[in-house]
Amino acid sequence: MVKIKGISRSVSCCQPLSIVMAYNASPQGRTGEVLGIRLTINKSVQFLVPIVLSPLGSLFGFSPVFWSNSILFLLSSYSLSGKKHFAKINLFNK
Repeated sequence: MVKIKGISRSVSCCQPLSIVMAYNASPQGRTGEVLGIRLTINKSVQFLVPIVLSPLGSLFGFSPVFWSNSILFLLSSYSLSGKKHFAKINLFNK
């Protein structure tokens, strides 16, 4: 059995939660589109962020990579904070 430690434990629990949130926030009959868009954005970020931030890390060290990731997290949370329909989402019922 493989033990999941540290950050991978918290990251691995976020994916199912984001899938459920996307499913519940989607319009009736369009859940496939919403989940497809979510997956496309997720995979494109997983592909592009290392390509963009690796040269930055090799030139300037760890600190700029850390702060640029922090800024990305803050911007994404800020973009979701104004969405009033997320406050109404029940994670367990459609």
